[in-house]
Amino acid sequence: MTLEELQKLVQKTPEETLKTIKRLQEEYGSRASGITIYEDEGKWKMGVKTKLLPSVKTAMPKEFPKSLMETLSVIAWKQPITQAFVINIRGNKAYKHIKYLTTKEFVDAKKHKRTLMLRTTQKFADYFGEEEKTIKKMMEQDIQKDIKSQSLSERITEVK
Repeated sequence: MTLEELQKLVQKTPEETLKTIKRLQEEYGSRASGITIYEDEGKWKMGVKTKLLPSVKTAMPKEFPKSLMETLSVIAWKQPITQAFVINIRGNKAYKHIKYLTTKEFVDAKKHKRTLMLRTTQKFADYFGEEEKTIKKMMEQDIQKDIKSQSLSERITEVK
């Protein structure tokens, strides 16, 4: 997302929003997390740390495009997660990803207010096998230790 998009989302000044992004960059960089926050062509993104890319690439099936896998990763990591939140993180292209993933039964979508609640299915667990369990275990440990079940938007709004 651009700085302006993030600023509108959290309803803070550009300076406050940038300060929060920098703080989150430092937090993720200083702990044993696989996540990094970086700027790429004027947009702020979350991704896998460079040193972990070889491991992540071996766990990624070759038949899925990278952008689809990134959407699936967000769903698997934060599930249950609303479609609206996934779209805020991944952009409008995620609508097609979610439709594809639900059609292929990797993701289950249930009506939730004016959006959908998303979570991975047993097919997802079977398909990704032991890699999925290892990745989920690492993510759960990271969440318990550092994130305390808060979303990125909730953390950004904490800036004073």
